[in-house]
Amino acid sequence: MSKQKQPTILFRTSLRSTVLDVMDARPGWRETDSDTDWDINWSDIGWVRDYFDHMHLEDHQRINHFRNHYELTRKDLLVKNLKRMKKQLQRRCVAPPPLAPAPALPPPPCRRAAAPQSPGRPASARTPLLQLTPA
Repeated sequence: MSKQKQPTILFRTSLRSTVLDVMDARPGWRETDSDTDWDINWSDIGWVRDYFDHMHLEDHQRINHFRNHYELTRKDLLVKNLKRMKKQLQRRCVAPPPLAPAPALPPPPCRRAAAPQSPGRPASARTPLLQLTPA
């Protein structure tokens, strides 16, 4: 049985940190300095802003950021985009998909129960942090 050769993955990164250490440690991965001949480009946001609009990515090429990524990573813009998507789907008479689980509802009104008192123990040991009983 012949052992198949593992394909070489060319990566490019300007970051000299844990990212480089992890990629270098992977078998079959090799760093390249080429601006165009790479499979994975782990770049900073500045590179994406400067180069992404002016180049064409091949089908096999991947980068770790995308243009306007802040539209998803900032909560206020994410909410804006989700609301816009919901309106667009409603205009098309399509039910929007559930994007978040239903919120957890608290139990019916509860009150703090009086803890039994033991005279020989400190107050912190006598009183539970929170003991709920139905109202």
